[in-house]
Amino acid sequence: MNNKKLSLTLKINAIFSLVNGLAMLFFYKQIAAFMNFEYPQVLLAIGIILIGFAALVYRTAVASTISKKLVKFIIIQDWLWVVGSVLIIVLQAFSINRIGFIVIGVIALIIADFAIFQQRYLKTA
Repeated sequence: MNNKKLSLTLKINAIFSLVNGLAMLFFYKQIAAFMNFEYPQVLLAIGIILIGFAALVYRTAVASTISKKLVKFIIIQDWLWVVGSVLIIVLQAFSINRIGFIVIGVIALIIADFAIFQQRYLKTA
Protein backbone atom coordinates (compact mmCIF):
# COMPACT_ATOMS: atom_id res chain seq x y z
CA MET A 1 0.00 0.00 0.00
CA ASN A 2 1.29 3.44 -0.87
CA ASN A 3 -0.45 6.50 0.54
CA LYS A 4 1.43 9.80 0.77
CA LYS A 5 -0.91 11.34 3.35
CA LEU A 6 -0.69 8.27 5.58
CA SER A 7 3.09 8.22 5.23
CA LEU A 8 3.33 11.92 6.13
CA THR A 9 1.05 11.50 9.16
CA LEU A 10 3.13 8.55 10.36
CA LYS A 11 6.35 10.55 9.91
CA ILE A 12 4.97 13.44 11.96
CA ASN A 13 3.81 10.96 14.62
CA ALA A 14 7.32 9.46 14.66
CA ILE A 15 8.97 12.86 15.05
CA PHE A 16 6.56 13.87 17.82
CA SER A 17 7.17 10.57 19.63
CA LEU A 18 10.94 10.89 19.22
CA VAL A 19 11.04 14.46 20.53
CA ASN A 20 8.92 13.55 23.56
CA GLY A 21 10.93 10.37 24.13
CA LEU A 22 14.23 12.25 24.03
CA ALA A 23 12.86 14.93 26.37
CA MET A 24 11.84 12.25 28.85
CA LEU A 25 15.14 10.42 28.43
CA PHE A 26 17.32 13.45 29.11
CA PHE A 27 15.07 15.59 31.32
CA TYR A 28 12.93 13.07 33.19
CA LYS A 29 13.85 14.50 36.60
CA GLN A 30 13.06 18.06 35.57
CA ILE A 31 9.78 17.06 33.90
CA ALA A 32 8.76 15.07 36.98
CA ALA A 33 9.53 18.04 39.23
CA PHE A 34 7.64 20.42 36.91
CA MET A 35 4.56 18.17 37.06
CA ASN A 36 4.97 17.25 40.72
CA PHE A 37 5.21 13.61 39.64
CA GLU A 38 6.76 11.45 42.33
CA TYR A 39 8.11 8.70 40.04
CA PRO A 40 10.66 10.21 37.64
CA GLN A 41 12.01 6.76 36.72
CA VAL A 42 8.64 6.02 35.10
CA LEU A 43 9.20 8.97 32.76
CA LEU A 44 12.64 7.62 31.91
CA ALA A 45 11.12 4.24 31.01
CA ILE A 46 8.38 5.89 28.96
CA GLY A 47 11.03 7.94 27.14
CA ILE A 48 12.94 4.82 26.14
CA ILE A 49 9.73 3.12 24.98
CA LEU A 50 8.72 6.21 22.98
CA ILE A 51 12.05 6.24 21.16
CA GLY A 52 11.51 2.62 20.14
CA PHE A 53 7.93 3.40 19.13
CA ALA A 54 9.15 6.36 17.06
CA ALA A 55 11.58 4.08 15.21
CA LEU A 56 8.80 1.59 14.43
CA VAL A 57 6.45 4.34 13.23
CA TYR A 58 9.13 5.94 11.06
CA ARG A 59 10.17 2.59 9.59
CA THR A 60 6.54 1.92 8.76
CA ALA A 61 6.14 5.37 7.17
CA VAL A 62 9.14 5.06 4.85
CA ALA A 63 8.59 1.46 3.75
CA SER A 64 8.09 1.02 0.01
CA THR A 65 4.81 -0.69 0.87
CA ILE A 66 3.14 0.45 4.09
CA SER A 67 1.90 -2.49 6.15
CA LYS A 68 -1.77 -2.18 7.07
CA LYS A 69 -1.17 -4.45 10.06
CA LEU A 70 1.60 -2.21 11.41
CA VAL A 71 -0.49 0.91 10.87
CA LYS A 72 -3.39 -0.70 12.76
CA PHE A 73 -0.97 -1.61 15.57
CA ILE A 74 0.29 1.99 15.69
CA ILE A 75 -3.27 3.33 15.77
CA ILE A 76 -4.12 1.01 18.67
CA GLN A 77 -1.03 2.17 20.57
CA ASP A 78 -2.00 5.79 19.99
CA TRP A 79 -5.54 5.19 21.29
CA LEU A 80 -4.18 3.32 24.33
CA TRP A 81 -2.01 6.37 25.10
CA VAL A 82 -5.05 8.63 24.82
CA VAL A 83 -7.21 6.41 27.04
CA GLY A 84 -4.43 6.14 29.63
CA SER A 85 -3.99 9.90 29.62
CA VAL A 86 -7.71 10.49 30.07
CA LEU A 87 -7.77 8.06 32.99
CA ILE A 88 -4.85 9.82 34.64
CA ILE A 89 -6.62 13.16 34.27
CA VAL A 90 -10.09 11.98 35.32
CA LEU A 91 -8.78 10.07 38.33
CA GLN A 92 -6.40 12.91 39.21
CA ALA A 93 -3.79 10.21 39.60
CA PHE A 94 -0.28 10.38 41.04
CA SER A 95 -0.62 13.79 42.74
CA ILE A 96 0.26 15.50 39.48
CA ASN A 97 -0.28 19.25 39.56
CA ARG A 98 -2.69 21.19 37.35
CA ILE A 99 -0.09 22.16 34.76
CA GLY A 100 0.93 18.50 34.52
CA PHE A 101 -2.64 17.47 33.78
CA ILE A 102 -2.88 20.19 31.14
CA VAL A 103 0.32 18.97 29.48
CA ILE A 104 -0.92 15.37 29.55
CA GLY A 105 -4.24 16.50 28.04
CA VAL A 106 -2.66 18.51 25.24
CA ILE A 107 -0.35 15.64 24.31
CA ALA A 108 -3.32 13.24 24.36
CA LEU A 109 -5.23 15.52 21.98
CA ILE A 110 -2.29 15.60 19.57
CA ILE A 111 -1.97 11.82 19.69
CA ALA A 112 -5.73 11.42 19.17
CA ASP A 113 -5.34 13.54 16.03
CA PHE A 114 -2.61 11.20 14.78
CA ALA A 115 -4.85 8.20 15.40
CA ILE A 116 -7.84 9.81 13.66
CA PHE A 117 -5.87 10.86 10.58
CA GLN A 118 -4.03 7.52 10.38
CA GLN A 119 -7.38 5.72 10.51
CA ARG A 120 -8.84 8.01 7.84
CA TYR A 121 -5.88 7.63 5.48
CA LEU A 122 -5.66 3.88 6.06
CA LYS A 123 -9.25 3.53 4.83
CA THR A 124 -8.48 5.43 1.64
CA ALA A 125 -5.33 3.47 0.90
